[in-house]
Amino acid sequence: CMLRNSLRLVRPSVACYRFAFRSSYRETSSFRLKPSISLSQSWMMSRRSMCSDSNNNDNNDPTDSSLEDPDETDGAIEIEIIDKKEDGEDTSGAESNENKEETISIQPDDTFSTKLGKSSFPANRDRSIRSPSKISSESKTLSSQMKEEEIPSTVLVLPMVRPFLPGTTVGITISNNNIASLLDYQKNDGKYIGTFLRSDFKDKEETDKKESNIKIDDDDSGPLELHRIGTLSKINTVATCYTAGVGFSTQLILTPMTRIQLNDKLLYESNAQEYASITPVTPLEYDNHSPEVTAYRLELQSNIRKLIQISSAHRRQYSNMCAINPQDLAELADIGAALSTGKPEEIQSVLEELDIIERAKKSLRLVQHEFEVLKIRYDAQVSQLQNLVRTQQGGGAVDQTKISPIEKRWKERIAASSPPPHVQSVIDEEIEKFSNSHPSSSEYNLIRNYVDWLTQLPWGVQTKDNFDLSKASDILNENHFGLKDVKKRILEFIAVGSIKQSIESATSHGKIICLIGSPGVGKTSIGKSIADALGRKFYRVSVGGMRDVSEIKGHRRTYIGALPGKLIQGIKQVQSFNPVIVIDEIEKLSRSHEGDPAAALLEVLDPEQNKEFLDHYLDIPVDLSNVLFICTGNSISSIPEPLMDRMEIIEVPGYTTYEKEQIADSYLIPKISKETSVPVPAVRFSEDNLKRLIDEYCREPGVRTLKQKLESLYRQVAVKIVKKEATELVVTKDNIREYLGKPSFSIAESFLDAPPGVVVGLGYTNYGGNILILETVAHPVSDESKVQPMKITGNLGEVLLESASIAQTYARLLLKRLLPENNFYECHNINIHLPHGAVKKEGPSAGIALVTALVSLATGKQVDPQLAMTGEVTLTGRVMGVGGIKEKLLGAQRSGVKRICLPEENKFDFDELDERLKNQFESVQFFKRYEDLYHYVFAEDVQATIIEEKPDQEETKCVQQASS
Repeated sequence: CMLRNSLRLVRPSVACYRFAFRSSYRETSSFRLKPSISLSQSWMMSRRSMCSDSNNNDNNDPTDSSLEDPDETDGAIEIEIIDKKEDGEDTSGAESNENKEETISIQPDDTFSTKLGKSSFPANRDRSIRSPSKISSESKTLSSQMKEEEIPSTVLVLPMVRPFLPGTTVGITISNNNIASLLDYQKNDGKYIGTFLRSDFKDKEETDKKESNIKIDDDDSGPLELHRIGTLSKINTVATCYTAGVGFSTQLILTPMTRIQLNDKLLYESNAQEYASITPVTPLEYDNHSPEVTAYRLELQSNIRKLIQISSAHRRQYSNMCAINPQDLAELADIGAALSTGKPEEIQSVLEELDIIERAKKSLRLVQHEFEVLKIRYDAQVSQLQNLVRTQQGGGAVDQTKISPIEKRWKERIAASSPPPHVQSVIDEEIEKFSNSHPSSSEYNLIRNYVDWLTQLPWGVQTKDNFDLSKASDILNENHFGLKDVKKRILEFIAVGSIKQSIESATSHGKIICLIGSPGVGKTSIGKSIADALGRKFYRVSVGGMRDVSEIKGHRRTYIGALPGKLIQGIKQVQSFNPVIVIDEIEKLSRSHEGDPAAALLEVLDPEQNKEFLDHYLDIPVDLSNVLFICTGNSISSIPEPLMDRMEIIEVPGYTTYEKEQIADSYLIPKISKETSVPVPAVRFSEDNLKRLIDEYCREPGVRTLKQKLESLYRQVAVKIVKKEATELVVTKDNIREYLGKPSFSIAESFLDAPPGVVVGLGYTNYGGNILILETVAHPVSDESKVQPMKITGNLGEVLLESASIAQTYARLLLKRLLPENNFYECHNINIHLPHGAVKKEGPSAGIALVTALVSLATGKQVDPQLAMTGEVTLTGRVMGVGGIKEKLLGAQRSGVKRICLPEENKFDFDELDERLKNQFESVQFFKRYEDLYHYVFAEDVQATIIEEKPDQEETKCVQQASS
C-alpha cells in the first residue's frame, strides 16, 4: 500500500511493478518483487484495451459515472502468483502440469480484484480474450431468466476455493492439462460447468494465501469433498497461454447463472474428469412488497451504494456484473455478498440460504463489514500519504505507533488530574495534532507549549477550607496587632462560608474584599493571614503600572513568547484552583494603546462572570469562582467606578504609637533578631525611648520605617559584638541621635509662639494623617492702589482653592455681622500659604481652619497651637463632616496636639476609635455651625460639647461651659 502510493506520487507515468509470488501448497513459499519499468507492448495493449472498453461502457454503467476516478488505472500493479512443486517431486507429465500462475490487477485503492471476484489478463496470451467490461456488457442477463429446461442434468464439476454467486462475472486461471482439454471439449459442447466450494479447504494452512478463485492443481492428492450447493456457470471465454518459466495455463471467464445442487455426494479425485448429476435449487417464496422485505431491500441498496462510492475497485466490479432488478431482494442479496471479501464459508452460507430474508440478513452483515474495513483502510492510507507528503517537503515521516516521551508525560499528568470534558476534548485534539506534526514544523513547539500548559494546570484540585473561627482568629491575632475592624470583617466572611460550607457562597452574592490603607500597614500580610486561616494556598500579583491587557487575560498563541495571564500562572504555581490571590496596588493600574487592564479586571472580579473566565492563551473557559480575590490599594480616588462597584472597601487605618510599640516588641524585634542572629536583649530601650524613636523618626502610618530603624540598631550592635567592644546597646535620650541621626519630624512646641493668622489643620494623605499648618499674612493697601484679590500658594488643588474662596467670603460676612466696625479686609491684601509646597494638597477638609485663620488675622487674636481642627464650611456657616477621622487624629496625636475640633457629623466616627487613642487628647469638641466654633476658639460665651475620656468608662460625655 505505501509502496504503491509512493510510486504514484513520485512517478505515476512509469510506476508499474510486477510482484511474483512463488508458493508451494505443502511447506515452502516465497515472495519476489521484480521492477518492470519498461512495459511490454502486449501488457500495454491489454491495458489500453481494458481502459477503452471501460470508457465505452460508462454510459451503461448502473452506478453513477461521476464517482469513477479518471486516473484510477494509473499506476496499476501487475501481480503474478506462481505455484510450483518442490524440488525432488515427480515431474512426469506435461510441462504445463508443473506450474500454474494467476495474474491479477491491483488498482490504486489496494483492493485485490480477484478477491472481489474478477481478474484481468495480459493481452499477448490470447488475442481472443476480452476485457471484463466487454464480457459483462455482452453477457448481462438475469439469472432468474434462465429457464429450468435449459439447465443440463449433468455438468462437469470444478472444485473452487471461493464460491461464486449468480449475477457476477469472474475470471479464473488453471494449469491442469487434463482439465484444460476437457474444458475445450465442454466449450464446443454445452458451455456450462458446475462450480462447488471445497468443504475441506478451510482446514488447510494455505487458506489465507489462496483466496483467489483458483482450482486446486496437481499438488493436491486424494479425494476432495465438495459442498452440495454450488452455481451453474456459463463459460464465456476459454484461452490457453504460455508463460516463460511457468508453462501453459488455461484462463476462463465465467458467468454464474443460477444455484444448483449435487444429487449425490461427490468425492472429487485429483487429475480426474468428474461429472455430476445436478438439480436446480428453488428458493422459498416471499412477498416482495412486505414491510420487512422492503426494509432489507432499502438497507442493502443504501449500503451497496456507500460501498461502491468509497472504493473504485468495487465500482468497477459492480459495473461488470449482470443487470439486476434493484427491486428484487434475492438479487440484491447475491450482489452484496459478491461485492464483499468475506471468508469463503460466509459466502457459501449466503449461497446455500433458501430463505430470502435470512439471505438478506447475512448479505447485509457482509456488506456492512466490508464498508467498515474499507473505511479504516482509507483512513490509514490518508495518514500514510500525509506522512509521505511531509517527507517530500523536507520533514520525516512520523511513526504514529510510537508514543514519544512527551506524550507519555502528558498522559501521566492527565491521569493525575481530572480535566473537565471540554478541556479534555481540547487536550486530545491537540495531542493528535502534535503526533501528526514533525519536529521541524512551525506548529510543533506551539502545540507542545500549549499542551504543556493545559496539562500542568491543577484541574479539579482544591484545598479543603478551614472554617474554625477560633483557629482563624488565633492566626490573625498572631500575625497582626490591632486592626479590629479588619479582623471582624474577615471572621464574618469565614462564618458565612462555614454555614454554607463554601467560601464561594460568601463572595458570589457579596463583593470582592478590597483593603485600602497607607503603605506599610500590612494589607498584603493580611491577605497571607487569610490564606493561612482558611488553609488555602497564597499567590500575590502586583498590577501597579500595568498597562497591557495581556498581563491579565494572556497573549494570543500566535505571538512569539506568548504566555497565559498572571492569574492562570498563579494557579499553575500554587497547584490549586481555590487559592487566595492578592491583587496588589490596584489603584495604580495604567492604560495605553494596548488596552485597559482595569476593564479586563471587571470580568475577573465579578462573581457572576468569573465562572467562565476566558484566557486568550488557553482559549477555553476557566472557572475562577472558587478563587478568593483580595485587592489592596492606598487610595480609592484613582480606582475606576465600575471596578470599585465590584469590591467591598475595607479601610486599614494606620497604627497608633501604642500599637507600634506592641508591634515592635512582639513582631519586629524577634524577627530582626532571627534574621541577624543577634540576641533580642542586645538592644534595649531605657524608659520611654522606644516611644521617642517612634514619635521623632517613625510617624508614618505603617511600620516599615520603624523596622528599618530597628534593623539599623541591631546591625550597629552586631559590629560592636564582632569587634568585641560591647555585647549590648542601650538606647537613651542622649545617644539616640548618635545611632539614628537627626530626627525626621519636629515637635508641636515649635508653634507655641505662633502669630495671629496661623492655625493647625488636620489632613489625610496616602501616607496617613498629619497636621496641616495654615499661614495667613496681610499688608495694608496704599492710598493710590486698590485691594487685590486674595493670593493662595502651596501647591493646592481645585477643591482646596474653592474652599479658600468660600472661607474668605464667609469670614467677611461673619466679621460684618459680629464686628461691624472692623474694616480690615477693605484696607489689606491677604495672602494664604500652606507649607511644603512640593506636596500636592487637595480636599475640602481645611474649610473651618481657613475661616479661623482669616478671622484670627483680622481680629489680631492668636489661636492655641495645640488646637487642631478639620471640617468643611459652607457659605451659610454650616460645618459639614469629612473623612479619615482616625488617620487625622493619629497625625494629631503624633504631633502633640491636645485639643480637637470636629464636625458634629463625625461624632460617630470618633466614638468608634480605640480608647487608648481617645485618651491622648484633653478635649474633643463637635460643632454644627461655625458661629459656635468662633465663640469657642476666641473665648466668647457659647455652649460647646466637650468629650472627656475617663479610664474606667467606655464613653463619658460632659458639657463644659466655655466663657471669657
